[in-house]
Amino acid sequence: MSSSKAIGKLPRSLGNLDTVDWMPVDAAANVLLELAFNTLIDEKASKDKLSFYHLVNPRTETWQNLVSVVQKHFDQSHTTLEILDFLDWVETLKKIPVTKENAARVPGLKLLDFYEGLAAAQGLPRLATDKTSAMSSTLRNIGPVNGDMMERWLEQWAF
Repeated sequence: MSSSKAIGKLPRSLGNLDTVDWMPVDAAANVLLELAFNTLIDEKASKDKLSFYHLVNPRTETWQNLVSVVQKHFDQSHTTLEILDFLDWVETLKKIPVTKENAARVPGLKLLDFYEGLAAAQGLPRLATDKTSAMSSTLRNIGPVNGDMMERWLEQWAF
């Protein structure tokens, strides 16, 4: 968001990460607490030497469905963001000289290799959440990111 605001451009997609599986931090904290508590009381889980749980939202949304919320938010704060393809957004970043000042103003410069990888890769596999959902009622009951959540986050991030 900081980089998009600084360059006045917002990608209409996120390359191969268009599936938004985010969750509010308070929900993530609740999931972690439930996992810790339920692992302690679950005899079978406590006998396992190592267990893995994926902390992602099993109910996803697409970035394309959230772009209009982000654009509207910035429009209301008198900041116009041009919507463009992800590759064009990455190319815009690549044209900015990498200096200490620019990296502070446009933090996405520090992630250029990551963004280029998203543009070139086939995508990332979805993380399985069945085991985590079985241990956490919060994860079982959470909904996908929606426009209201996105708007709240933008406000909290002071954009």
